[in-house]
Amino acid sequence: TKEIKTEVEYVNRSISAIEYTVKNIASNAGLLYDEKDYLPEDKTRQYLASLLLDSQEVYAVSGGFGVWFEPYAFYNNNKDFAVLVYKDLINNNLVVKWHDQSGLENYHQNEWYNQLIPNEEAKKDIYNRKKVFWSMPAKLDFGTEARLITNIGAYIYNSQNKMVGIATIGWQMSDFVRTLEHINISPNSKLLLADIKYNKIVTYT
Repeated sequence: TKEIKTEVEYVNRSISAIEYTVKNIASNAGLLYDEKDYLPEDKTRQYLASLLLDSQEVYAVSGGFGVWFEPYAFYNNNKDFAVLVYKDLINNNLVVKWHDQSGLENYHQNEWYNQLIPNEEAKKDIYNRKKVFWSMPAKLDFGTEARLITNIGAYIYNSQNKMVGIATIGWQMSDFVRTLEHINISPNSKLLLADIKYNKIVTYT
C-alpha cells in the first residue's frame, strides 16, 4: 500500500543518511591524515574530535562516531590511534575517548573491527572506497552502561589511495528497531531481524 511504501522510504532515508555521514567522516579523516606530519599531536586530536563532534550534532545516534587507524598507520612509533565520540545517556553529555583511555585499548582485536576489515585483500581492494560495511551487533562498554551496537563503517584512504583506517557510526539496536517499526504492515505485525550471512537472529519484537 501507499502507507507501507512511505514507511519503507523513511527507513531507507535513515540508512542512507547514516551511510552518507560515515563516508563523509572517512573522507575528511583521510585529508587530515595527509596533513598529520605538519601538525602537533594535540592539534591533530583537536581536529579529529571536532570532526566527530560536528557529525554528532548533525546526525545524533546513541552508538557514537569513531575514527580508527590501522596499526602504526598514523604514527610510526604508536601502534594505536583512534577516537570515539558518544553520548553518555545517564549524564546526558558528549564524551570524547581516545585509544589510550580505558575501554579502547587494542581495538584492532575487537570482533566488530575485524568484521569491517576482514583481511588484507579488503584493504587493497580500491573498489571498497565507495562501499559502506556493517558489522554484526555486539555489546559494547560505554563506561556508564553497555549497549548493543551495530557499527557502520567506511574505509579511510590517504592521497596515495592506501587504506589507513576506518570511520564508524554505531547504531544502537534499540534505535535501529524503532526505525524499522515504522514499517507497520498490519496492526498486529511484529519485527524479526536476522543476519543471513552469520545465520543469527539479531532481535525481534
